[in-house]
Amino acid sequence: MRIKKFLVFAAMACGLIGCKNSALRYNPGMLDGVPCAEATMEPIVENLECRYPAQIAVSDSLVIVLDAAVNDNIFHVYDHKGNILTKFGKKGRGYGELINTPTYFSLDGQSVFVADKNKIIQYDLPKILSGKDQSIHQIAYSELFGSQHVFHNILVRGGAYFCFRMTPDSRLTILSPNSNVATKYDTMPALVDSDKMSEDNHIIWRYMSRICVSPDGQFIAQSTYIGAVLDILKLASEKVQPVSTQYIIRPVYKKIDNNNLTITEKTVIGFDAICCTNEYVFGLINGNEGKDLRDRDFQTPFSREITVFDWAGNLEKKIKTPDMMTSIFVMPDNRSGYAVTYTDGNYSLAKVEW
Repeated sequence: MRIKKFLVFAAMACGLIGCKNSALRYNPGMLDGVPCAEATMEPIVENLECRYPAQIAVSDSLVIVLDAAVNDNIFHVYDHKGNILTKFGKKGRGYGELINTPTYFSLDGQSVFVADKNKIIQYDLPKILSGKDQSIHQIAYSELFGSQHVFHNILVRGGAYFCFRMTPDSRLTILSPNSNVATKYDTMPALVDSDKMSEDNHIIWRYMSRICVSPDGQFIAQSTYIGAVLDILKLASEKVQPVSTQYIIRPVYKKIDNNNLTITEKTVIGFDAICCTNEYVFGLINGNEGKDLRDRDFQTPFSREITVFDWAGNLEKKIKTPDMMTSIFVMPDNRSGYAVTYTDGNYSLAKVEW
């Protein structure tokens, strides 16, 4: 009886994660044999006062760190030497307060934008630093779209809103400040090879997916956390065009219901973070299995490599770093930036150069 139960379970698991041969050609070997550069790291803040620093970004000489595991002082602002300048942002239901603690934000000019349940919060950094009033603005989705919508992520670049709604029939809506017409793009690359699993496609793209928009607003990159897939789009003449999809590591997961899934012991974790310049996409591909991350004694939960793609999707090189990283931000010179590093359970903020 035990053997029969095991065989039934194995068959179900194989069907669950798509064990059959696929036309989708995943190629983890593409990460091998590419040129490698060595980076140096200079810590500027030892032991960040953050429970989970999920993202960093840089505006002029300001470094903004998002702590995704607190209810108050969600954003920490440092100067380029690592001196703390201010903290702001809190959960609540009042004006300018966040119903949900964010895991991602966008930086446009000197403003931080965060998508919440039914609104966008804009934090004016110069006014926050000077203690002036009207430093926080709230924009209801209904003001932008004429009716209420649900979005899973919204990025702001050059005054345009890049709104991601990962459902079976919807993906991206772009609202440009120069046009009253919304640009829509609803195609998602297939990630799984079974017809029965095609309905899961949008859930994988939604699950801890990372998104970035090039500073000039011309390119969009989206990566998966379950398995490693990188999809690149181009915005031209108010139309979104697919550029390339890099199938690196096949997604393995367990479905919970029609809207949710989770990782398994055999899930290979994909992109922890991505960021971009006008020339390149920089990614942190984790590469660990789910069983490793569930082991409290596991010593290397994050990556020591930055993987660099051009906007055509070509893998250009890898950059090896001394410390593990959870998040990165690369400066316009494509040779330096900042990273949140992880060592022995502690997070730090460091300058990176290669």
